[in-house]
Amino acid sequence: MPRTGRAVRRGGQNTDYYELAVRQFQQQILPSGMPETTVWSYGSADHPASFNYPAFTIGARWRRPVRVKWINDLKDPSTGDFLPHILPVDPTLHWAN
Repeated sequence: MPRTGRAVRRGGQNTDYYELAVRQFQQQILPSGMPETTVWSYGSADHPASFNYPAFTIGARWRRPVRVKWINDLKDPSTGDFLPHILPVDPTLHWAN
């Protein structure tokens, strides 16, 4: 996952800093000829090409702090409203509500 930058922590120790967003997008997961699948996945907020399913991982270094800012970017591009969940809820299950 590409780093956003380095944040400075108390004592002057450098910290690896990431801004990760979750977004909804289409990706070809099934074999060729099948429709693309709607997925939710994480990526670097500043690098649109980093959004992939499954998502990339953060390669943390031993004894080096990591700070992550999580961003909920599950929004409708035309209205800016948050998107409903892509998986259906079965209301017939007694614990589903």
